[in-house]
Amino acid sequence: MSHLKLSLFILLAFTVSCAFGIPNRFRSNIPIQIQSDKASFEQLTHQATHEGNVVMTQGDHILHADKLTVKKDPKGDLTVLTATGNPATFSGQMESSPNPVLATAKIIYYYPDKQLIVLEGQATLEHQQDKFKGPMLSYQLDKQVVSATKQNNERPTITIQPRVSKL
Repeated sequence: MSHLKLSLFILLAFTVSCAFGIPNRFRSNIPIQIQSDKASFEQLTHQATHEGNVVMTQGDHILHADKLTVKKDPKGDLTVLTATGNPATFSGQMESSPNPVLATAKIIYYYPDKQLIVLEGQATLEHQQDKFKGPMLSYQLDKQVVSATKQNNERPTITIQPRVSKL
């Protein structure tokens, strides 16, 4: 998926938003560490490829994939990390919640500078008892907003469980 198409998807998508209402610990200034069975870096294209049992960590956040491509701009700043797997998985711990955010998809795009994760292909995202499922989901990390859209004939499904109030 091209960056232009992805941008258009985000701008034009019918969105269903849900703010989780808890403090955020996703920060782009935390170093990223990647482990894999095989890694290569192309200096001219500013692109690294990691294959086989890929584990990316950034603070309390973990991404597992079969393959991870890391693209940088000419200044050396990360522009996008593309994880593929069957499925690729992402988990991230929120500061005041004992339950992590869990996401899976065939492809996970992570844009560190935009604090955005886009899940494509059998995408799921869970937090506490709330579940989001669809062909494509996006999660705005800093705003804690999930967006979903219909693709082809597949519509997103969102399940929000009632919260029991404690008196």
